[in-house]
Formats: sequence, C-alpha cells, structure tokens
Amino acid sequence: MTFSHFLLPVAALSMIGCASQPAPPAHDAGTATVLGAHSADARVLIQRVDNGPILYVAPGAIGSKVSITPGHHTVKVMCQLGGAYLPGEVTFDVEAGKVYELTASAGEGGRCNVAAASRG
Repeated sequence: MTFSHFLLPVAALSMIGCASQPAPPAHDAGTATVLGAHSADARVLIQRVDNGPILYVAPGAIGSKVSITPGHHTVKVMCQLGGAYLPGEVTFDVEAGKVYELTASAGEGGRCNVAAASRG
C-alpha cells in the first residue's frame, strides 16, 4: 500500500468528523453567536436581524447561525415544524461573548413562537 492510498481515506474521515462538531462560541469577544435550534420537532432558520438583509448562506437558502453585536435586537426566523414553514421573530438583549439558542413551537395564526436562551 502506498502513502497516497492511505492519505485519501484519512482525509475523508477527517472531513466527516469536522461536519459533526457543534458550532463554536463567538470568535470575536465583541460579538455574540445566535444559533437556530434543530430538534426532532422543530428547526429554526435565521432569516434577518433588525430588518437587515436576508442572511443567505447559499442561493435561496438561509442558515441557522449568525454573529451579532451586543444590544437590543429583533431576529426574524422561519421555523420548520413538521412539513410546514412558519414565520416568527424574537426580540432580546444580546451580550458580547455569549451564545444564544433560538427554539420554536407552533403558535397561532400561522406563526411560530420563538424563544432565545443563553447557552453559557
């Protein structure tokens, strides 16, 4: 077996391992990280912060992680609850260096209820 035959499987396994790692905390001490929760019941996708631009991670796709500055913010989201996508939003105070998780549940009037909680 040559070295190149060994290197390819090791490289592939290392990429798989990286994909399963949890999101890191905010890198910049001056910002906070906001994460959309992903569970068997609900998935929270972050659409925009404070009426800013839509936060696309790829053409036509929004993600579940954003770094924001400290202060009072409104985060608009899309919640995937079962097969339905429902809009929602949450307003909360953000502190630098913290990680916040957004969770969702079904609400009334075709909207989702969103809550923000600090993870540490």
